Amino acid sequence: MLRTLEGRAQLTVVALWVAAVASIADAYAHVNRLRIVQDAVNTQVGDVAIAVPDSVIGRADDYVTITLVLSVVCLLAVAALWLPWQHAAHRRLADRLDGRVAEPRSGLLAWVVPGVNLLAPPLVLAALLRAGGRGAAALLAGWWVAWLAAIALAIVGTANPDSLADQRLPDGLAMIGDILALAAAVAAIGVVRALTEVAAAAPPGEDRRI
Repeated sequence: MLRTLEGRAQLTVVALWVAAVASIADAYAHVNRLRIVQDAVNTQVGDVAIAVPDSVIGRADDYVTITLVLSVVCLLAVAALWLPWQHAAHRRLADRLDGRVAEPRSGLLAWVVPGVNLLAPPLVLAALLRAGGRGAAALLAGWWVAWLAAIALAIVGTANPDSLADQRLPDGLAMIGDILALAAAVAAIGVVRALTEVAAAAPPGEDRRI
């Protein structure tokens, strides 16, 4: 399955759907902790939350940690599948268009060069789609803006405040970040399908050269 462009695309889409589900689970974990923290703050006397035992807060913290780790694992899986898929699609287009698009390694470098990877990946994909006769500027822009915002909010959401009351803001921001991550995953599925359709017009057998 990994030897063909279409097979790589299918696996990448599956990984993105799993990542989307992980984002939903993480959002629920933050909502759950937000509710528990709010109950604790409402019943707090001094440093003790009368109606909410520390064990309940601890379990909520553990749930957030588990879903966060799951989200990171899913992200790594997506990256491990996305890069070979993108390289295969890029190579197929480069062969078909005979040098009218940049070398495939430029697409990989766009992801790994610090600073450049904040902007270059969607530009590379946009250029490939245009070269294949398809425009998807709105899809790419929505995907990338949602993705960058999700990362920023996820980082803020890992803050460890000194008080229970201060925990509510990081949890709220992390929850929004999870919703954006879900939107980014769905948009990314659209990107994978669009570029795969464009690249699949290349002659059969090109994948053996990847």
